[in-house]
Amino acid sequence: MSANPTTVRTQPGQLRGQAEGGIHVFRGVPYAQPPVGELRWRRPQRCEPWDGVRDALEFGPISIQPPRPAAGPFAGIMGHSQERTSEDCLYLNVWTPGLDDQRRPVMVWIHGGGLSSGSGSSPAYDGAPLAARGDVVIVTINYRLGALGFLPDPVLAHGEETEGNFGFHDMLAALHWVQDEIGAFGGDPSNVTIFGESAGGIAVGILLASPLAEGLLHHAIIQSGAADRLHPRDSVREMLPFYYRELGLDQPSAKDLRRLSVEEILTAQTVLAAADPAINPAAGLHGLFNAVIEDDFLDAMPIDAVNEGRGGNVDLLAGTMRNEFTLLSAMSGLDDMNEERALELLAPLVGGSERAGECYETYQLLRIQRLY
Repeated sequence: MSANPTTVRTQPGQLRGQAEGGIHVFRGVPYAQPPVGELRWRRPQRCEPWDGVRDALEFGPISIQPPRPAAGPFAGIMGHSQERTSEDCLYLNVWTPGLDDQRRPVMVWIHGGGLSSGSGSSPAYDGAPLAARGDVVIVTINYRLGALGFLPDPVLAHGEETEGNFGFHDMLAALHWVQDEIGAFGGDPSNVTIFGESAGGIAVGILLASPLAEGLLHHAIIQSGAADRLHPRDSVREMLPFYYRELGLDQPSAKDLRRLSVEEILTAQTVLAAADPAINPAAGLHGLFNAVIEDDFLDAMPIDAVNEGRGGNVDLLAGTMRNEFTLLSAMSGLDDMNEERALELLAPLVGGSERAGECYETYQLLRIQRLY
């Protein structure tokens, strides 16, 4: 054990954390270089070393995202209304019961938020209780969101890299960091569980199917997420002009895109989100900033890749969170929804009005079953 129980040495340099109620906490630990300037829309690059001891006492900035209300009944749950946002967002947080050689199991939490919001530093994701209860090392991560994390334009391809999926490459970089560094935090790099809820659960399923994640994870927990909202490259490229139209661009180059301000990128993204077919069925833009099937990170639909044996050596636990959508329905006013409007919104998502009626009927039966 180090002479200072709140100081650890990692490959880039030393980190200073703090002990809180018997748990050692390291916040705002960089796991990659800031993805800014020429590194915007590039795969994450390894951290550069630093001199001396770097403080890891406060959470790092979180990914650029639409603002959340700073007050109201959900502010304490969602948390990130008060957090700093920045393109410089590739930070993780570690909670560990001991800085020793016990080789504890490691659990890496991937937050939800539709791949457009959220962070690993939300108050709801405090890793201390689970670390203490399970004698495990908890890691929570930030990753790039929205257009900055998932813009799938081939002009952004760099060298042999394929376009899009930048946020998923951030997750891979965090898992590589765990392999390289978690031993210094009392963790076992050969016993890593990734787990996530909603979009985080979807990300877990996608990582299971990625050949680039092989060897980085050993167990997986999917909570209310199915890796089925993906697009082939061609279909995504057909949607790109809608986004560029909001930016006032026509077939932009990589330089054109990297000149854009964060405000411009986020504003155009927000306009498209308002045109999501879940709200406006005619828009046809659902899931533009999402995983893309390509030749490298994800070369097949996850269900097909898993059926062919990929991820077969990873233990998997999957389930649903019954009331996950309750929060969203209250925030968006869907508590006033009626059957006619529900069927209208559901139809384009499931293949037509007849199929929507079948789904709605099944849902009603399930609600009845829960009462008895």
